[in-house]
Amino acid sequence: MGYDGDSGEDCGDARPVRRVHRGQLPSAGDAGAVEREAGVSGTANGSRGEADANVLNIAATEMFSGPVASPRVLAEYERLVPGAAERMIGCHLRSEAVAADAVERLSRAEAVAVLTGVIGAQVLTVGALIAGAILISAGHTVGAFAAIVPGVLGAASQVVAAARRGA
Repeated sequence: MGYDGDSGEDCGDARPVRRVHRGQLPSAGDAGAVEREAGVSGTANGSRGEADANVLNIAATEMFSGPVASPRVLAEYERLVPGAAERMIGCHLRSEAVAADAVERLSRAEAVAVLTGVIGAQVLTVGALIAGAILISAGHTVGAFAAIVPGVLGAASQVVAAARRGA
């Protein structure tokens, strides 16, 4: 169960396991330094020595997702700069309040704009139809037609919008 030319007896130079604290893992070409640090002898001529059980280096990372750091990270900040965790959480809470206020103001502005548009469209539609009726009674059929067409289109758009809201 090996690669071509692999007898299964010798898997090459084994690198011992060691813990890494706030440092970098050694590069692949630095196996000799790792072996010296762990006290492992060379592995020439098929002799694996003490490195049988110690095959790899292990590195760990910590990631988090969210608006504020994990409690462990906050504790580290607090240890380095007293009061830092409280300031970070306070900053996040202020940011959330500002965002919520902005959304509320935008919602109110949009509601006012929609209401103004709806009322304006109805006034324009009714005004155009009234102007068309007055122009017809005065004998100005071309002017009446020019006033009634936008009024009818406005009324049709309101009917379509009302039908969509009801569906």
